[in-house]
Amino acid sequence: MNKNQRIIFFLLLLMLLLSILVFSRMPDRIVTHWGITGKADGFSGKAFGLFFMPLFSFFLYGLLAWLPNLDPKRKNIELFRSTYEGFLVLFFLFFFYLHLLTILWNIGLKLSFNQAFAPALAVLYYGMGLLIEKAKMNYFIGIRTPWTLANEEVWDETHKKSGIAFKIAGILSFFGFFFPNDYAWILLSSIIFASLYSVVLSYLIYKKVTKNNQ
Repeated sequence: MNKNQRIIFFLLLLMLLLSILVFSRMPDRIVTHWGITGKADGFSGKAFGLFFMPLFSFFLYGLLAWLPNLDPKRKNIELFRSTYEGFLVLFFLFFFYLHLLTILWNIGLKLSFNQAFAPALAVLYYGMGLLIEKAKMNYFIGIRTPWTLANEEVWDETHKKSGIAFKIAGILSFFGFFFPNDYAWILLSSIIFASLYSVVLSYLIYKKVTKNNQ
């Protein structure tokens, strides 16, 4: 088990431990979901609400760690394995943060969920941009369009530029902290921007590369 794997395992255990420690202090029915306006709109029993996230995170980590082994291009994944595992640390730190927010809300700290959520998601998107920039051609991680998967040059150029787009999306989504009432629009626009840009860019680069190779 390497350093990143140990960090993730510690985070998941800490999530589980927190749930056990606060269980007796929680009401029988707790808030587990907040709508786009930041208002609580989803509830569940405290056992499900406290233990679903930690247990699901253990399952999800096992899946994300195992799936690259099935990739026919897994040798390419090894070229950016450390970046991928670093992103998984960030990803599960994000899960841990959401779990902590849920606990704090339900024990009485009624914070602005959108304001608390925006910086965490911004960091996650920025980290995704760093991962995308480093990703080599594979079938599980990155911008997987017909054009990137058809040509390694297209893959590399698309990912270098799309990584920047996801970093920008992260920066844009951070502004939800200052404008919590408009956070849904800020978040959607940043996601749509990065996603559409990446798809269209991959097609345009493919056309350019295939034309140059004719």
